[in-house]
Amino acid sequence: MTPDARTLVLQILRRARQQRGRATRLLAAARRRGLSGRDFSLSTEILYGTLRWRPALDAAVRRLSRRRPPAPEIADVLHVALYQILFLDRVPAHAAVSRAVDQAKALGGAPAARFVNALLREACRRGPGLLEPPAGAPVAEALALRFAHPSWLVERWLRRWGREAVEDLLAFDQRPPEVALWPAPDRGDVASALRAEGVDLDLARFVPGALRARGGALQFSEPHRRGAFIIQDEASQLVVWMFDWPLRGAILDLCAGSGGKSAQLAAAAAPGALRVASDRRLRPLRALRVRLRRLGLEPPLILEADWEEGEALGSRFNAVLLDAPCTGSGVLRRRPELKERLRPADLEDLGRRQRRLLEAAARRTAPGGELVYAVCSLEPEEGERQMEAFLAEHPEFEPAGPGDQFPAGGRSLLDAAGALRTLPWRDEIDGFYAARLRRRR
Repeated sequence: MTPDARTLVLQILRRARQQRGRATRLLAAARRRGLSGRDFSLSTEILYGTLRWRPALDAAVRRLSRRRPPAPEIADVLHVALYQILFLDRVPAHAAVSRAVDQAKALGGAPAARFVNALLREACRRGPGLLEPPAGAPVAEALALRFAHPSWLVERWLRRWGREAVEDLLAFDQRPPEVALWPAPDRGDVASALRAEGVDLDLARFVPGALRARGGALQFSEPHRRGAFIIQDEASQLVVWMFDWPLRGAILDLCAGSGGKSAQLAAAAAPGALRVASDRRLRPLRALRVRLRRLGLEPPLILEADWEEGEALGSRFNAVLLDAPCTGSGVLRRRPELKERLRPADLEDLGRRQRRLLEAAARRTAPGGELVYAVCSLEPEEGERQMEAFLAEHPEFEPAGPGDQFPAGGRSLLDAAGALRTLPWRDEIDGFYAARLRRRR
């Protein structure tokens, strides 16, 4: 039996916390198991609203509670109910309170139910003012509370960009994201097929042939089922455009995951090119093969390998893509659950991983070949500074700028060194950094 929307949201929050899974995938799996369209819509709104505002909701719980913090499962109940009470007009406050009390009782018995009931009734009385920062709070703390972001990250951003830009960035992160689509080659008129299903479409701003969509359950549409497109932000799509098209010879996708960029590499490859997709986990590679077949693209050879631990291949490649693991600070509007997971130490830890992977990518790049390094991060330690340090240690590589086929409409997104740097509040797309290097020898 499929759970109701609020129960499903609690289940996903628990699984995302315990297994560090992506909320998007967990929700989509529930829809495939039979969740109705109406419940899917309500679940999506409550789940992403709760995740988007959770740091502020948690601060409200701490402010209202006169005892030690509740257990994580009870905190989930409170956060979901508070989001409905403070943000949703479509859900009556008394209904949100009643449902939360029932859920708390099932999880923690009568004491938990009494605690949740008292706290939520006080929240109803105080209303949205409960989320306002205290008077006199430092700027970083006030903005972090008002826009539900980690205060250490807000403080970093204030030092780099100033208050006006940071407020714009934080507000951007708190809006539900627009959806960009990459239409697969030779799959018919995707735009007409989606419009026939009630999806409102525009041409993408920066990527030729890409689309921007509003409305409709795109991942469950008929064009998506038949492999006519993938959902992928324009910033992510632009990474593969950094290569010199068409890609010839041997091509390596070093951290392929489930393969959004691998699909574009397949479309950009010349006939006869040898493509290898690698990841340290086999499961996403299998999903990659299924995805590419559904898109009508020839799957690459797949290689399960942990490049941080050592060499997995002795071959060299004409083109190497390293879409490196990173903080994800450029995609917080799309993955709001990351806000709870990020810690200042992650920058150093991930920086070491990125350096190890860059070294592996460099060794696998053939003389005259090209290497594209990318992260979905706004942090210079993961982008510009990482690239500066690599080039200082590797004189055999030089910055190459984007390939000749890079979209003219996207050239405003290139920095002085020819690297891609997107800023969400300015460009209205995800925050990415990508640099293309050429190996001299």
